Amino acid sequence: MKGSSLAAVILAVAVGSSAVSSQVTMKPPVAKKEPKVLKIHGYELIDNYAWLRDRNTDKNPEIIKYLEAENAYTQAHMGQHKAFADDLYQEMLGRIKQTDLSVPVKMGEYWYFNKTEEGKQYPTYLRSKTRDGKDAEVLLDQNEMAKGFKYFAIGTFEPSDDGNILAYSTDTTGYRQYTLQFKDLRTGKILPDKIERVTSTEWSPDGKYLFYSQEDPVSKRDDKIFRHTVGTDKDELIYEEKDVLFTSSISRSRDKKMFFINSGAATMNEIRYLPAEDPLGGWKVISPRREAHEYVATFDNGDFYITTNKDAENFKVVRAPMNDPSEKNWTDYIPHNPAIKIEGISFFKNYAVVSELENGLEYLKVMDTKSRKAAARIETPESVYTMGLTSNAEYETPFVRYNYSSMITPNSTYEYYFANRKSELVKQQ
Repeated sequence: MKGSSLAAVILAVAVGSSAVSSQVTMKPPVAKKEPKVLKIHGYELIDNYAWLRDRNTDKNPEIIKYLEAENAYTQAHMGQHKAFADDLYQEMLGRIKQTDLSVPVKMGEYWYFNKTEEGKQYPTYLRSKTRDGKDAEVLLDQNEMAKGFKYFAIGTFEPSDDGNILAYSTDTTGYRQYTLQFKDLRTGKILPDKIERVTSTEWSPDGKYLFYSQEDPVSKRDDKIFRHTVGTDKDELIYEEKDVLFTSSISRSRDKKMFFINSGAATMNEIRYLPAEDPLGGWKVISPRREAHEYVATFDNGDFYITTNKDAENFKVVRAPMNDPSEKNWTDYIPHNPAIKIEGISFFKNYAVVSELENGLEYLKVMDTKSRKAAARIETPESVYTMGLTSNAEYETPFVRYNYSSMITPNSTYEYYFANRKSELVKQQ
């Protein structure tokens, strides 16, 4: 018995010595240096490894050879731990609910949600007339769509206001370069429209047009906004951002009555607006861009609400009339408070929810815009946590949905009911 144990120890030492020896003798691969000069903002930078960046379809064989050497080196060191790594993976997998439903989101007459199933790599996108998902119809089955591709992702998923047409985008490269398409949800047919490199999207109320932003194919900067006529190949450029420091996006107020084009750089913004009822109309600027002025805008009940750092380091919210929202007509709606940073404001019918930051902690403050009832923060049961608004598509809603988590509380989705100011847990990871 002792002899067997000793033999086992000797064998283990021998195997361990062999593994260590292979690790010591195998040298880590070293990438060659090919200096490339990059001229940026009047400076010259040397990049010795620019040759490793290859976006061509036919890859450079030298890059493949180097990556294979890196993999071999990693395997020489880590291969002996494969069984342990497999055990860890199975333990993690055992803690994941593989067949699951997302929290349904109300948009128009339907509740939209997705379903993941054990053994399938991707979710299925569905909708139902009822929140419980009864008699749900499949809109997109990503598992079927991904067949034949090494990579497949869905980006945009936006039904028209009447729920008849779905605008969706897909990426089959992993380069986050999305192709926009349309599906007629009444017939199940895919429309012929196909648009490349689409980022943000917004429908017109009548469903005839879709506004979208498009990125540059090289820089990937979102620099153009188009209006597309659905069911045709007609795309009209309505805005182009010439300044390379800025990117542009399209959005729409929650009450669906106002479009916005946001041109933003690191320390300044410029926003254009257009009433949604006039999608063919001309766009107007709220406040021209200037250094160090950051602002965002939304619209509710006939007025603009602008979150701005003008004379307010921690931001404030101002109100402006629809007929002229320029700075001369701005009046304080939520005054500046040096102790509380305003991160944003979201409007619902008769209510507004303000995202705030105080002493490093996030808060959601609910305001009753119809009555004079005092504003109140949503209660947070722990002293350290993170929280924020999540999917809230509807304007007329009895609740606002938010996410909450901490070091000891898993990611949780709550619904805060405006009427009784109570939160109800609807899903926890």
